[in-house]
Amino acid sequence: MHVRTYLKKKYYHHYRMERNYDDILPVVNLNVPPQRNSHDSEVHVLENMYRYLCRGDEPWEWHVPPNTWCTTDEAGSVRERISLEIRALARAGGYGRHIPEIKAPRATQGPTCSSFFRNL
Repeated sequence: MHVRTYLKKKYYHHYRMERNYDDILPVVNLNVPPQRNSHDSEVHVLENMYRYLCRGDEPWEWHVPPNTWCTTDEAGSVRERISLEIRALARAGGYGRHIPEIKAPRATQGPTCSSFFRNL
């Protein structure tokens, strides 16, 4: 389900009236590099959404893509970094024992994805 559809349904359920999100949630089509395997979809979505939303430009411009996108070559190291960040957040929230340790194969040489939680 698209985010826009979800928001419309939630808004209608709560307020019993229609809401058009076109003005505050524009559809953006970006030229993202293709994923070259069948098992890294979530990694690509999470990292590329982070890179798109957290570019650091002010004011944030929805139509400006990031300088780099996450590639298939980076997926292994990104997967490992994301799992470590989730574990750190779980530990900080008292849920560390509920999250199993995830090991990912090391990625081949390539640029490194930026760290979401630099101080963890």
